[in-house]
Amino acid sequence: MKIAVQHLATRGTEAAPNQPVIRVHLILVLTLDAVVRTALSTIGVPGLAPLPWWETLAVFSYAMICCLLVNDLLKAALMKRVGLQT
Repeated sequence: MKIAVQHLATRGTEAAPNQPVIRVHLILVLTLDAVVRTALSTIGVPGLAPLPWWETLAVFSYAMICCLLVNDLLKAALMKRVGLQT
């Protein structure tokens, strides 16, 4: 099992020279997605009422805490338990 997990963790590293470009594009697309979703939720779309700025901020903060902080801490603990080091 450990060998299979290590193989999956290293899969795709053959294209190492292209990875910085891919990461920049990924960060750009994710940032643009967040900005567009925030703008649409604040302005509103036909058929849906716009959210007040404080509700948008609350949703964004909750998502950042749960998706980045809690998720990363759990991932690091599970990787340490399985034997994979970051």
